[in-house]
Amino acid sequence: ALRESEQAISGASRKLAELAQEQRAANGSLSQLQTRSNTVKSDIDRQQLQLAKLLYRQYVGGQHEYLRLLLNQQDPNLIARELHYYNYLSRAHIESINALRTSLEQLDELTRESHNKSLEITAIQAEQAKQKKHLEQEKAGHKKLLANISLQVEQQRQEISKLKRDEERLSRLVERIGKLLAQKNRVSTLSNSRLPDASTDGNPFAALKG
Repeated sequence: ALRESEQAISGASRKLAELAQEQRAANGSLSQLQTRSNTVKSDIDRQQLQLAKLLYRQYVGGQHEYLRLLLNQQDPNLIARELHYYNYLSRAHIESINALRTSLEQLDELTRESHNKSLEITAIQAEQAKQKKHLEQEKAGHKKLLANISLQVEQQRQEISKLKRDEERLSRLVERIGKLLAQKNRVSTLSNSRLPDASTDGNPFAALKG
């Protein structure tokens, strides 16, 4: 039972170590996602500013300026250059919008990944709390088991001491009985209780037969 308890404690400790490693990895991934999100947010701010400038130029120039340029009798080369400029603004406008859209999609994806990673970390923390509670229960059971074993060992030691004392008393008793028996045997070899004593005085010898 003690060995099983120690194995359970070892297993719970190992599981906690694995969960701690998983949490460190998840926290690292979340930190990277947050860094990428901040970079994308900076890109979005820059792209929005650039788009705002383009929109402002388009607003200032306006469609009227574009029509006036076409209707005025100016140098064709100048008109061509101006049209090229407006085309450039239009392309830049589209490219800026597309870049902003891409950045927003990236930010949305990073936000989802961060949310999923946060849920993963929360699940790991919940499992850690569960394993920690299990470990504490195993340690408490292990401590109780050790206390019971210690009590049993102490009781057995006391029983052994009692048995040793009983053994010593029995040994002394056996030794004493042996001495008494030996002493009795010596007395028996030195005397003959079958010989007549003073109590037979006056009786005929024949009556003492046997």
